[in-house]
Amino acid sequence: MKTTPIYGLPYIEAGDLVSSAPAQFKTMAEGFENALNEVDSRNTPAGVKPAIATTLETLAGITGVTGQAGYVTADPAEGNNGPYCWTGSAWARIATISDVSDILAEDSSTVMLINSTYGTIKGYRRGKLATLRIDWKSSASGSWTKGDFGKLPEGWWPLFDLNFSFGGRDGANQKTINVRANGTMDYTNNGGTQGTASFGCSLSYAIA
Repeated sequence: MKTTPIYGLPYIEAGDLVSSAPAQFKTMAEGFENALNEVDSRNTPAGVKPAIATTLETLAGITGVTGQAGYVTADPAEGNNGPYCWTGSAWARIATISDVSDILAEDSSTVMLINSTYGTIKGYRRGKLATLRIDWKSSASGSWTKGDFGKLPEGWWPLFDLNFSFGGRDGANQKTINVRANGTMDYTNNGGTQGTASFGCSLSYAIA
C-alpha cells in the first residue's frame, strides 16, 4: 500500500492481493482515523494555545500537536530563546527577523584588533564569520619557540580553540597559529630553528 503525500492516508494499489483485503481495509481505516484525530487535535484549546516555557529543556519535555507553536522565554543560552513549532516529534526553532539580521550583519570596514610593536591584526565580520589578517614584522627563531600576538576583543572569540598551519618557505617561518576560545592568539614554531623574517597570512573561523 502507498500513502497520500499530505496526511499519509493509505490506499490500495492494483498489485495488492485480494486475500490481504481485510488487513488493508483495517490499515486504511486506521490511517483515516489518525488523520482526523490530528486535525481535531489542532482545533482544541491545547492545540491552539502556544506552549510557553522558560527554558528549552522544559519545552522539550512538552509534547505538542503537529504545527503547534511554542516559545522559550528565559533560557540562560540566549540563542535558545524565541519561537518554536512542534514537528510531530520535536520542537523546531523558527528563524526570526532578528536571527536573519544577525546572519546578514557585517562590519562596514576592517577593524584594527591588535596593534603591537611587532605587528598588527585586522579583522572583518559578516554574521558569525570572522576573517583576520595578520601582518607581523618579525618572528621568534628558536626551535618550537612560542610567540604571543595578543588578545582579541570580545565578539571576535571562537567557540573553541583553533589552530592554523602557516607553511612559510625554504624551511623558515613554519608555524602553528592558535586562536583560542578566550580570545588570546599566539604562534608556535614547528621543528628546528626558524628565520626571524616578517610573515603574514589570513584566516577565517566561526565566532562563538
